[in-house]
This record gives sequence, structure tokens and C-alpha cells, in this order.
Amino acid sequence: MAGTNNIVMETADPVLKDVRVRQAIASALDTAAMRGALTAGFGKGGGSLITPTSAYYGAIERAGNVYDPAVAKRHLAEVGYKGEKITIATNAQYGRMHDTAVLAQAMLQAIGINAEVDVVDFAKQFDRYHKGAYQLMTWDTTPYPDPMFIFDRFIGDKSKQPEKIWDDPNAIDLLNQLFQTSEPAKRQPIFDALHRLYLANAPLVAWLYRVVPTAVRSNVEGDEPWPGEKARFWGVSLKGPCVTSEEGVRAAPDATL
Repeated sequence: MAGTNNIVMETADPVLKDVRVRQAIASALDTAAMRGALTAGFGKGGGSLITPTSAYYGAIERAGNVYDPAVAKRHLAEVGYKGEKITIATNAQYGRMHDTAVLAQAMLQAIGINAEVDVVDFAKQFDRYHKGAYQLMTWDTTPYPDPMFIFDRFIGDKSKQPEKIWDDPNAIDLLNQLFQTSEPAKRQPIFDALHRLYLANAPLVAWLYRVVPTAVRSNVEGDEPWPGEKARFWGVSLKGPCVTSEEGVRAAPDATL
């Protein structure tokens, strides 16, 4: 559960460069309804790039984007939005990414945004992401036990790294501070400041913390789920005797597998 599912925004796009349009998009997305429709209950509410498995996830990080269509419409009116098309890039290989785009399209259309879904091969989507050649895109992050590296995926100078979506100088400065700070007590205020800035800048919407269920049989000891979403077998054992062979370790015939 150290990975997030996101809708990222190309902040240099002519339409999306106005923060009020991005804030309208963030306010228009009913992320609770999206989670209910797309995760079958195996998902937790997102709202921060810092996930609940992190020691840095606190009261400030629990305050995420608020679904409020009225606020979204007000932002659009303030900016003078005139129906410019906003495209959501996604792919068909990964069902949840595709379905996220479809639901987001409907929610954006409901507040008056001319939203379309652009379904491409994932290889092409990957290439477009790293070139910054999109407006909105469904994009999921790899789990990182240290949330600093999730921020590092998105924060940076777009003129040097087109794949970076969040090039606010304040965000870049805060990220640099994190890389130079190791004490948890000193890092927490930096993470808090980054989260507040994330909500204000709205460079993306982190809408889901993935939950990966694990199950083992009763004769397995020492297995623990890991936020990295991969099985780890260090310290895991089977009850009962085991025998070894050239092929490796296997359970004895009287052990239950």
C-alpha cells in the first residue's frame, strides 16, 4: 500500500497551466465513488502522495482534495473556461487505468468540461508521459517505502526533464531539503509543507492507495504483508520437517502444503 493511483496533469498545457482549471478538475472528481466502483473494496482513500503505510502520514496528510462540483464550476467561471477540449490519455492493457479515465471523463463532463478519453497502447502512453505530451493521464506509481521518492517522480525542472509534471520552485526546494535531511523529526514538517503545496498547486490527483490482499495456509509461519506489494520470504518457514535435495528445499511427505 505504498503505491498510489493518480490522474496527472500537464501543468505546461495552455489550458491546464492556470491553477484554477487544475483545482476545478480536482474538485470535480468523486474519488470515493471511483474507489467503490473500481476496487471492489480493496482500496483505501487517497489524498496525498504520502501513503498511510508511511510514518510521515499524519493528520495533515489525511486532509486531501474535497469533492465539490460547485467549487469546480466556480473555478471554471473565474478562469473564463469556454469549452476547450481536455483529453485524458490512458490504455486498454491495464483495466483500472482505463476505467479510471472513463469515470473521470463523466465527472468532468458533469461540471461542464469538454473531456475526452484517448486510449492508446501502453508503450505509446509511456512514451508520451516521459515527453510530457498529454493533458491529463491516468498514471500509477511504484510503491516506495520512503515517500520522498514518490515526490521525486513528479517534482523537477520540466525544461530539463519533460516527464516532471510539478516544476513549482517551492516544491523543488522542499524536495531538495528532504534529500539533505535524515532525521524524521526534521523531515515531517517538510513533508507537511509539500502536501499543503500539492493541494494548492493541484499538479495531479492521487485518488487511491492500492491494497494487495495476501493469504497463506495455516502451516506457514513468519509471513507478513509488505507495503512494497511484493511477496517477501525472509524468515518465512513451514511447520513440520523439511528435507533438502539437489532441487532445493521441499516439505516432507507428512507436512501439509
